[in-house]
Amino acid sequence: MNVKQTSYGYFLTNDTDLVPHSIGEGGFWDNHLKPIYDKYVRSSDNTIDVGAHWGFHSIYLSSISNKTYSFEPQKFVYYMLCGNIALNDRQNI
Repeated sequence: MNVKQTSYGYFLTNDTDLVPHSIGEGGFWDNHLKPIYDKYVRSSDNTIDVGAHWGFHSIYLSSISNKTYSFEPQKFVYYMLCGNIALNDRQNI
């Protein structure tokens, strides 16, 4: 486990995961979604991230929306999600 600083926040990551390699180089995980988020999500909206993994999209959505509801069923990954919410001081997730 380590903490990776990215353009979109700080993230507890596991080096065996594909996501840290993408976002560590300034990328956006599932980059085809960013234009959709930016076009349709308004600051007054509430958003939902189901299967949030360790929270990359939750952190981003919480920066452009009113409130984000995140759900992650895997216990260990859920703890990483909670850590990433805390690392980024997100009060609206």
